[in-house]
Amino acid sequence: QGSSDGAGTVNFNGSQTLAGNVGTSANSLASVVLASSVALTANEFNIDATNITLGSGSTLTIGSGSVSGAVDGASASSGTVNFASTGAITLASGTTIGSTNGVAAVNVTGTSAVTANDAIKATTVTIGDGTNTASLSLAASKAITGNVVIADSGTLTLNNSSAVSGTIDGTSGAGTLTIAASSSVTA
Repeated sequence: QGSSDGAGTVNFNGSQTLAGNVGTSANSLASVVLASSVALTANEFNIDATNITLGSGSTLTIGSGSVSGAVDGASASSGTVNFASTGAITLASGTTIGSTNGVAAVNVTGTSAVTANDAIKATTVTIGDGTNTASLSLAASKAITGNVVIADSGTLTLNNSSAVSGTIDGTSGAGTLTIAASSSVTA
């Protein structure tokens, strides 16, 4: 954790599985940086930092823990974020995925139920793995910038005034696109 809120940097130069939290809500870090090709698996532990930067080919996997901060690629479309839980994952307002440079991919797998209360910018957002009932719910007035793939048993929910700037496609099978009441779709 930071010596004060928003202080300090942790660099991951090799792949790791967390055995504890990285930062806390009261003492977040300024930066968490994943070097190129590094895989960081958080499982049930939390990552709390102002900026979480993903190097080329790096992977951040969030389980039942939480992530708080701006997650972004070190360069355009760099890094992958996996949400691999057996339950609910809520990304608070201010927790953006791909805020400036974007990330290569966001994958919602297993039986994860992700609620994104801020924007996502990724080359591809994939919901579901063709077997389990993964879901992504995008909060009102938030946007996904990138192409969305809804796999069999996956669900994307667009709430009021939320948007996707890119394509929305399915894979073989039947994924679900849900559009909240009083919303509109422009194709």
